Amino acid sequence: MSKSPAEQAKERGNAAFKKGKLDAAVDCYTEAIAFDPDVSIYYTNRAFCLFKKAGDITSENTERIEADSRKSLELDPRNAKGNFYLGKVLASRGEWDSAIHMFQRAYDILPPFKDDVQKALRSSM
Repeated sequence: MSKSPAEQAKERGNAAFKKGKLDAAVDCYTEAIAFDPDVSIYYTNRAFCLFKKAGDITSENTERIEADSRKSLELDPRNAKGNFYLGKVLASRGEWDSAIHMFQRAYDILPPFKDDVQKALRSSM
C-alpha cells in the first residue's frame, strides 16, 4: 500500500532533518500540513526544525513555534512535543506558571525525551 502524499512529504522532511537541512525539512513538513492539516506530528516536526535552526527559542521564531505547538495540541492534547515546545515559548517570555504547566504535561506523557523536559522544568523553577 502506497503512502499518502502527506506521509511522503513527512518522510522527506525527516530525511532532510537527519542530514541537517533544516530549511528543506521545514518546507517538507509545511507540504505535509498542506496535504493533511489534521495530523499533529507534522506541526511539532516543523516546530522542532524552527527550534533547532535557532538553537533555542528566539524572537524570530517564537510566533511560528507557538502557533505550530498550539495547533498540534488542538489536534492532540497529549502530544508531548507540542506541550514541551509551547512550554519553551512561554518560558522564553517569562510566563513561568504557564510554562511549568506545559512542561509538567509533557513530562506526565512520558516522552522519550523526558530528560530534556526535566531539565526545562528545573530551569523554570
